[in-house]
Amino acid sequence: MHFSFLFVAICLVFATVDSSVSTSEIEKRQMPGKGIPGMERLLMPNVFPRTYLDTRCTDGERTRIKTAWDEAKLLAEAQTGNDGRFDHSAVHETWFGKEWNLRDTPLREMRSKAIQDNFEGLARLFGGIQEDSENFVWWCNDHPTEDRCSDEEGEDTDALLGARTWYLEDQDFGQDEDHVINIQHVVFCPQWFDTETLGEQISRYKDDKEEQQFITNFESNAGVFMLHEIYHWKAVASKPIIDYAYGVEDSIKLAREKGTELAFANSDSYTLDALNIYIQQAFGLVTDPS
Repeated sequence: MHFSFLFVAICLVFATVDSSVSTSEIEKRQMPGKGIPGMERLLMPNVFPRTYLDTRCTDGERTRIKTAWDEAKLLAEAQTGNDGRFDHSAVHETWFGKEWNLRDTPLREMRSKAIQDNFEGLARLFGGIQEDSENFVWWCNDHPTEDRCSDEEGEDTDALLGARTWYLEDQDFGQDEDHVINIQHVVFCPQWFDTETLGEQISRYKDDKEEQQFITNFESNAGVFMLHEIYHWKAVASKPIIDYAYGVEDSIKLAREKGTELAFANSDSYTLDALNIYIQQAFGLVTDPS
């Protein structure tokens, strides 16, 4: 599939949502049963009705999570949209390697298709299309039994992000015992709430043409970290996305040295690809900020 066809397919996902599925229909289809014990169902714009929030969250934490979700949506729309001002093939090559869109062998086709499928999965998520069984649970404090914000060996694998994601299958509360639901958990650790927002960083450099060229000025914020976790979700990824590399420097190195073979399954490769495109569009940059 050529690059142009890839984005036509993604845009059709958004068009399908807009033309055939109303907000009320989405909400009705995803309305939960009795809910998840100890959690509060969110009633926020652009968030699924089957999304639950830790009841221990403060008002400030709620606001930060909502802002991060909205900023992740901006990144997703930049990555999966079709802004005619830019050809983002070079950006994708930076983060996924030179073979990101090749299909001349079965393995290359599998990886290229996975990248396309994951872009489309992200578009569906923010477009309001999910299976009835999908549930999303956000924790503002460490999980009571999972202990996800610390590591026994002293190395928090998501220390730079301050958030952790995991996935469970469980019986739907208040429903038939054979009705199994998928629960995508995200815990936001204390350091996550201390990070800046993407909007704050954009505002800081809005008049500084030189600093706009450095994507490292925008890689550490709550919105970027939120999107990183979202790309781990089974509701988005067609194949498991893990963490081979974190951050701009190591993710570029991964794409250059290991190529698409590993980069297609690395969460920060997708996240920084989205950020790169967003920054380029937001500031109207002629050159690639990576």
